[in-house]
Amino acid sequence: MKTKNVKYKICDYNHTPDMYSYINVNTKIPQDGWVTTLPIHGKLKEKPTPIKYFSSKIEAEEYLDVIRKYRLDDWDKNQYIYMINGYKKPMWKIYTEK
Repeated sequence: MKTKNVKYKICDYNHTPDMYSYINVNTKIPQDGWVTTLPIHGKLKEKPTPIKYFSSKIEAEEYLDVIRKYRLDDWDKNQYIYMINGYKKPMWKIYTEK
């Protein structure tokens, strides 16, 4: 049987209009929460910080719980500002890549 090399990443495709965010490689522990936000379409002026990939879903869930808590707390405090500027409630999720 062939071994699958599955990697996990944590992204938010909902919060920022026409952009997406992900946890990047500068995040060493869940509480760091370094995030990169990029346009969905269009060219970049400089090379972005790479996505942090996780080898297990359990490890990714630890980071997901922390980023969700901080981002949702921020949303609760500043929701009216975000909504005026066209933002939506953040929806961080774990995505699988092969």
